[in-house]
Amino acid sequence: MEKKYLRFPSGKTFLIVDEISKVKKDRTPYFLVFDHDFLLSHFQADTKMDSKFCRSLFVKPSKLGIRHITQRDGKFHVTICSGEMMKKCDKNCFFKDLHREYGQGKFIILSEEHTDHKNAVDTEFSLPSVFQSFILDDYFPVSFSPFSFHTIPFPENKNNRTALSFGDENNFTIAYLEKNAINISPLLERLESFYEMDEMDRLVSLIVGHLQFKELTLIRDYNNFSLIADYLKRFTDLRKVNHVYSHLANVMYENGFAQKKGIGVVYDSISYGPQGNILGGELIYGNIGNFEIVGRWKEVPLPGGDVANIEPWRISIALIKEAIGGDLSNMQIPLIGKVKAAQNSAYIFDAINKGNVNYTLSSSMHHIISAIGELLFYKEKTFEQDFFETLVNEMVPMDTVYDYYSLPIADEDGLFVINTYALIQKLVGDLFAQENPEGLMGKVVDTIAKATADAVERISDRYHEKNVFLAGEFFTNPACLTLIYEELRSRGFHVHIPKTIPADNSSVSVGQLIYDFFQENT
Repeated sequence: MEKKYLRFPSGKTFLIVDEISKVKKDRTPYFLVFDHDFLLSHFQADTKMDSKFCRSLFVKPSKLGIRHITQRDGKFHVTICSGEMMKKCDKNCFFKDLHREYGQGKFIILSEEHTDHKNAVDTEFSLPSVFQSFILDDYFPVSFSPFSFHTIPFPENKNNRTALSFGDENNFTIAYLEKNAINISPLLERLESFYEMDEMDRLVSLIVGHLQFKELTLIRDYNNFSLIADYLKRFTDLRKVNHVYSHLANVMYENGFAQKKGIGVVYDSISYGPQGNILGGELIYGNIGNFEIVGRWKEVPLPGGDVANIEPWRISIALIKEAIGGDLSNMQIPLIGKVKAAQNSAYIFDAINKGNVNYTLSSSMHHIISAIGELLFYKEKTFEQDFFETLVNEMVPMDTVYDYYSLPIADEDGLFVINTYALIQKLVGDLFAQENPEGLMGKVVDTIAKATADAVERISDRYHEKNVFLAGEFFTNPACLTLIYEELRSRGFHVHIPKTIPADNSSVSVGQLIYDFFQENT
């Protein structure tokens, strides 16, 4: 069969395939579904969804979908296109022909190509620019898409300030502020190859050429080890915004708190602070442009730095060593036995146990969940960054009531610190008692919800504030969002979550613009 390609208005080109096995390992498969009933039978989509419109979803497959389409569980990017829309846009009958060749006329799979193709068919329509999940009885924005540009009204820009922000190199987008709008590029996914670098350079040249001005503020985060930081060395007028502040600015802005104060719970993946420390488990107070970190989870050690992201058992072993102490060699828990027995990890275990390893410290909720996940369900390597967050959603039913651990919260010079080490100590104790790992994971997530609410209450008492905002990639996971949201609501807080701006790192570029604008103009 001759290869066929689609080119979207975003300028991106996609190869059309009929089986997920034909998508390259370093590419994300995007499913374009044409039949509403087929969507509902093969994916866990909202049954009340209007079948007349296009919607991009981030959803799990059904058992039927796993068997016939995705070949595995997890969450996938699926766009449903109404028949009416396809008829209007399919003037050249391209999709009509596709129906005969791919997916029994029900769907196609798109895989982004890193080169343009002369025979690519230009689509005459734009797909939705945001992928959504159905959480808390509503559609929750997860990520920007690679298909379309996106625009957010920003009427506060009365002086026509112009700025360009560079987001995060994972789920990378560029955003620019012009007149009364913030414009966001299509998603470039992970910024790691020459293709993405060339695409970024092309976008920057396109935007700068379009705006035709001399004064342009450039904004990035505090990650000094990224390709973004290297790229921006050529520019002089450069400002930096804390990654976790960007996430919180998005949620507060779209919930009508542009210049009002609130308490932010920012649980994220991996983000860097001004001192190069890794953040992602912070409690923040203030208004946009004037945030202050007033609480966090006690930092966990990362032996080997970035290597710990794909071998999180390192974090788990180091955390047990720091939290419990003593010689771990004879500790009778499954994780330690498996790590000691593996040829590639035994020497690292020995180095950690003897205190011969330097640590980076992280408060990231991603690292905390990964360490706990390894303690309960050892995996030698996890190449999917959100592996254990996904595991939480699969194992923790939201309608189940779990026991929980009561964690101490210390006031360290005005900073409320939730004791992560106490959580590990109690969890190891339950493992010694041979408690069920699946049940313990539910207990952990409920503990995180309870401890978060306890810390928020302490902050609320100090600042007399009842508005709480949940931000960061951790909250793209339904179980994690729901349990913390409901726990805070049960204690009388007004809880605000993302409405239209995605919760993942694809929206960091937007938050950078918003935070920097109000910091400059407040």
